[in-house]
Amino acid sequence: MDEVLEIIENKKIKVKKSIIHISIIIFSICLMYGIVKLINNHGNDAKAILIIIESFVSIIIPFLFPLIEKIFKIKIGTPIYFITIVFLFLSVTLGETLNFYENIHGWDKLLHITSGFLLTFAGYCFIIKSLRDLPIKQKVSLGICYSVFFALA
Repeated sequence: MDEVLEIIENKKIKVKKSIIHISIIIFSICLMYGIVKLINNHGNDAKAILIIIESFVSIIIPFLFPLIEKIFKIKIGTPIYFITIVFLFLSVTLGETLNFYENIHGWDKLLHITSGFLLTFAGYCFIIKSLRDLPIKQKVSLGICYSVFFALA
């Protein structure tokens, strides 16, 4: 049984590393695009500067997860990694770099709705892991309340 759990844990670690590597590649391409766009406009393009800043921050975010895990002594699940990177991809890569905000009607509203669900899910995962000792009925009701307030905050 321990071997099976170890294999599953190793696969989760590999998936997290893959998510981080893929995100770094994607956001590095966005960063280079923003730099080239800024150079072509002789340093006078606010959108290019925004793309550069957002891409740079998006490259840093996956490295913050292990730091958060170490500081708060919690384990952030693979779904949270994946959801965060997908949201960053939708907002930075598609939204800013590929101009979905301007070209697709309602893209901003879609991301705002999505972020509410994602934050609710993240809050629920966090509180459920924190409330391990409570009975399942209390854990679920507290988890739902906390996750909604987490997303609203």
